[in-house]
Amino acid sequence: MRPTTGEIKAIWRYPIKSILGEQLSQIECEPRGLKEDRRFAIVNPQGKIASGKDTRRFFHLDGLFELSASTQEDGSIQIRFPDGSSCSHRAEDIHERLSAHFRQPLQLVEEQAISHLDEGPLHIVLTQDLDVLARKHGSSTVEACRFRPNLIASWDLQDHIWEKGQIFSIGGALFSYSHPTERCRMVTYAQQGIPQDKALLKSIASEAGVYFGFYANIEKAGRITAEDAIHFVER
Repeated sequence: MRPTTGEIKAIWRYPIKSILGEQLSQIECEPRGLKEDRRFAIVNPQGKIASGKDTRRFFHLDGLFELSASTQEDGSIQIRFPDGSSCSHRAEDIHERLSAHFRQPLQLVEEQAISHLDEGPLHIVLTQDLDVLARKHGSSTVEACRFRPNLIASWDLQDHIWEKGQIFSIGGALFSYSHPTERCRMVTYAQQGIPQDKALLKSIASEAGVYFGFYANIEKAGRITAEDAIHFVER
């Protein structure tokens, strides 16, 4: 029996990778992902992208969640610093301001040949999974924003087993399931009044590895809106 129809509860975009983003009521989904999602990134002189982890592509940078980014009507991105000041990504001194804040040489760069995305175009977290995790973690709630999803959905999949390439629709777009999202310590960081929670990663890993949420590919571009229904689609 097919799982019940789901519903989109929130849409999030992150104009600059690894800092706080913006909640939207609707957005275009393009083959790459949500329009303008993680278009920019903060990089060091070696060309590595600022993140909460150290890998071949990324370098760990403390304090990323102290900054937030929002898109303005003219297409510029407004970056807000913890002291309340803000700066456009187009400002001539944007590199200097970022370098001064983090106390190391940094630049803000636009995506070119190498993607700023992690492992998939679209990241989805389900409210039912958040409820299960909260019970495992012994807390009343686990905030979805810790996982930096593009979409938060209410979709009771019960014991549904995902198959790679399984198609589902949201609004005017089609998506296919790719793979579960491997979590790193960024989910434990404090942000927006939410305290640090070092034990959360252990709770996530208590059963089946450090996975929570999933990635999807865009099979057909289109507009999606908060409160859009989600339906499985037969091939």
